[in-house]
Amino acid sequence: MDIGSKLSRPWRDEKLGLTMIVASLLVIVFIVISLFMYQWESEKNKIRTQGVSITRILSKMPIDYMMESGNIERVMEIIRLSQKESDFAYAVVINETGQILAQDAAADVIVPKIVSATQHGERHVTLGNSGQDIIEYFAPLSATKNGITSIHLAYFAPSLGLSMEQIPFIATLCLPIFLLTPLFYFMVRKEIKPLAQVNKEIENYLTSGHLNRIELNASGELSDFMHKLDRLFDHTTGKINTLESQLKQHSTSGKLLSYQRSRIESVLQAIPDGLLVLDQAGKITYANSKATALLGSNADTIKTKEPKAWCNNQEVITFLSQCMGHSGAAFTASSVTYTPKHDDDKKIRLTAYPLFSRKEDNSINGTLVSLRDVTHEHLERQSRSDFIGHVSHELKSPLSVMRLYIESLQGEDGKDEEFRVTAFNIMSDEVERMTMLINNLLSITQMEMGAMNIDRKRTRLHDLLKDSLRSVSRSGKEKHIQFKLDVPENLSAVSIDKDLMRVAVNNLLTNAIKYNRDNGEVVLSATEDDEVVRISVSDTGIGVAPQDQDRVFDKFFRSDSEESQKRSGQGLGLALARDIIQLHNGILMLESVVDEGSKFIIEINKSNVMLEKAS
Repeated sequence: MDIGSKLSRPWRDEKLGLTMIVASLLVIVFIVISLFMYQWESEKNKIRTQGVSITRILSKMPIDYMMESGNIERVMEIIRLSQKESDFAYAVVINETGQILAQDAAADVIVPKIVSATQHGERHVTLGNSGQDIIEYFAPLSATKNGITSIHLAYFAPSLGLSMEQIPFIATLCLPIFLLTPLFYFMVRKEIKPLAQVNKEIENYLTSGHLNRIELNASGELSDFMHKLDRLFDHTTGKINTLESQLKQHSTSGKLLSYQRSRIESVLQAIPDGLLVLDQAGKITYANSKATALLGSNADTIKTKEPKAWCNNQEVITFLSQCMGHSGAAFTASSVTYTPKHDDDKKIRLTAYPLFSRKEDNSINGTLVSLRDVTHEHLERQSRSDFIGHVSHELKSPLSVMRLYIESLQGEDGKDEEFRVTAFNIMSDEVERMTMLINNLLSITQMEMGAMNIDRKRTRLHDLLKDSLRSVSRSGKEKHIQFKLDVPENLSAVSIDKDLMRVAVNNLLTNAIKYNRDNGEVVLSATEDDEVVRISVSDTGIGVAPQDQDRVFDKFFRSDSEESQKRSGQGLGLALARDIIQLHNGILMLESVVDEGSKFIIEINKSNVMLEKAS
């Protein structure tokens, strides 16, 4: 408790007593003021009655009698003596010219200027010498030879005040009122004492949080009130205990739900797909980070809003709108694939799943929408479709050539020895072409399935590269391509799978021939240093555009350039070559300039370096 509370507590405890004292004083003041006002009004009425009565009596007396020698003075004296000395101011008889015929005045009173009156009346005058207020009553007398005369009788105006003889009366009146105040105070304190105990118990509850049963001794209506209040406390205590128990249960349940919600959200965040949860009104209630990334928005923007408020793609709005308002029997999972406006190269698939109620099988509580980036799948599907077309073409072309030569050999042309040799050589090349295509397909399939085993043996690269160039060079005769071998005979032997490496080099050489120009050049070279051996395949062909250089090693990829589309291919050779080099822990790189040529570089660690690293 602070200092201010301690200082204000005595005032709160004695506020009732102080209030009663102040109230009693106010009552006394009110009574005294009322008495003064009553006395003042009484004095004014008494003076008015006397003044009016005397002036009327005198106005009826014979003026001749009054004006006889000595009578007027006696009348004035009688008037003064009949009045209280403190009230009488003056009495004057004047004629119509204002001449004073007789007068009598109290001490220190200078009679003001008076005008003869023709009728009864009253006026208030302030004396010039003393500033006292007087009340003057006047009336006309009978006419004389000197004209009309009038009498003027004046009294001092009564004032508010306390005279000595009034003090005992006022004290006698106020004392009982003042003495009744402490009596009432102690009686009230006795009656409200139980309330103070209640207040103490309530304060104790607010401080300690524990409410004890209140045992009070009271009487009358307060006893009945305290009894009901005690019952109320018992009822309230029971309710508080029940609420505290329920609060603890709710708090525990809330923490458990919060923990479960956190776990569920963690699981939903870990799912590789984007997820949206829509309520029955179609508003977003949850969105994981992958969903907001795919939508190009943030959770605060889309939460608690309908699709049309945050989505600018009509396909998505229509799809999500169709997910609302269905019964469980009519709702089935559906999907849609769309291209977002902020990324034309991306494909996103939305799939909606109904969230059925646990209590009612046909009641839907909302919708779960998964978002998946299917760009790669779309491109792969498209590439596979293109690949099937290319493979069909690649297989159909040699078969068509062989069928043509077989039919020719069965005819007259087959009798020509030179034609037969040419036909057999061409059919042999086509068979080798088909074999190479099929081998590439089988090799890629084995690598994807993890069934490709690498058989490392120390191999002389000079002989391997020379043999590869000789076997591939025959396919470049039609373009009159020049082949060069720049490989040192003493090139270090390396630990490789000879057959797989031959496939990789052959694919690079075949690719260099296919995309070369007529009368072009293909160079197969090799260099080495202390750690690696570098094998390079260079050509003077059409080159690879900068935007395609990162994708040429992807399966089924073929450039969209016009020159590339003129060449047949399946998009497998470079992908297979890269996978083989990576199996050897090597690197396959590309350096290319459009319309100038390309250079593929293989880097393979030497055997002794690899052994040093392993040791």
